[in-house]
Amino acid sequence: MLSVTIKVIGTEKARETFRRLGVSISNFSKELKTTGEYLVGFIKGPVFETEGQVYGGAWRSLNPGYQAWKQTNYPGRGTLELTGTMRKSFQAQSSQMFLRVFNPTPYFIKHQLGRDRMPQRVMMRIDEARKQEIVKIIHKGLVERVRKARGV
Repeated sequence: MLSVTIKVIGTEKARETFRRLGVSISNFSKELKTTGEYLVGFIKGPVFETEGQVYGGAWRSLNPGYQAWKQTNYPGRGTLELTGTMRKSFQAQSSQMFLRVFNPTPYFIKHQLGRDRMPQRVMMRIDEARKQEIVKIIHKGLVERVRKARGV
């Protein structure tokens, strides 16, 4: 299982500020749902379209024998897209304070981590650009809450 944790620093000070404003920060379900949708869309889109280059380096090439077989039997299909099942299977589950982005296909983790003689081809990564996008989503939600609490 692959796990990523994002820790919010300054939580107690923020809670006190928002408490004084009458704004709850104990339920981020809207922001986490939006974040999950963003991440799943990013993985299914730019990550697969660039074959990992969006993270700074392309996925390792297929071995020549397999590439020749794939070109004959599945022409035009990209790396990690023999049937398209793995690309289509990314999902997000969220709750008030939790977000899980995952892929239930049994071979996903083998590719993601490079196991069982599979070269590593990272599909899920929270890089600096993704962190910044997540911060924007959370920030937007907090601003909306403050505006609503202040009647703006």
